[in-house]
Amino acid sequence: MKISDFVYRVRHWDTWPYLVKYVPLSPAWLWYCLRARSFWFFTPSNPTLTFGGFEGESKNEMYLQLPEGSYPRSIYISHSACFQEAAALFTGNNFSFPFSVKPDVGMMGFMFRKIENIEQFKKYHTAMQVDYLLQKFIDYPLEVSVFYYRYPHESSGHITGFIKKEFLEVKGDRSSTLLELIQKYPQVRFRLEEMKQKHDMRLNEVIPRGEIYFLSYALNLSRGGNLVSLAHEKDIRLLKIFDELSHHTKSFY
Repeated sequence: MKISDFVYRVRHWDTWPYLVKYVPLSPAWLWYCLRARSFWFFTPSNPTLTFGGFEGESKNEMYLQLPEGSYPRSIYISHSACFQEAAALFTGNNFSFPFSVKPDVGMMGFMFRKIENIEQFKKYHTAMQVDYLLQKFIDYPLEVSVFYYRYPHESSGHITGFIKKEFLEVKGDRSSTLLELIQKYPQVRFRLEEMKQKHDMRLNEVIPRGEIYFLSYALNLSRGGNLVSLAHEKDIRLLKIFDELSHHTKSFY
């Protein structure tokens, strides 16, 4: 690794390996285990979710905790089904291209894809080794994350974080190929091979001036997204929305 790359990694914690970011939390984890006398001390926080929603929970399981219309229209597809069955579910439920797909149990944007035609759909289904969700593609100009919790004895909860999520994207200049634009983008430097594979059909294409090309639709740090604090935008209206979601099933905290 180049010295400049090493220095960049040290200064940008979002590029650190998964375990390096979470191992320092181990002492606190062990302390809570001892206090609760349980390794899975966090499970009661959401008793209707597998492991309290900390890990291994199904997205489909989470949607059952939410009111209809508060999440994308979805179809659960078994990886063991033949493609004809998956395609029948797609057409039978009146979906259209593009749509998004993601593992039912997954994290950090792993295997999240935007599907634009039947060939891509077939390729994805064939490659998947786990059950997944087919969802309506949500194309809003803004995505945010809200970090919320509520104690069971409280009627109103607390918002501890509010952030805007920005896409991993490049802008065309009418002279550079997509590959050249990718190579110039600092946030892609440690996932260059991944980007080459993902966009191999368009790497030599010159992107028109001003056109935005999305390298990833998974808006999280592990996939190169950028997070911007909106803490100054928190207000009682935002809190009210999440209080109502939390009270919907009486056990979602």
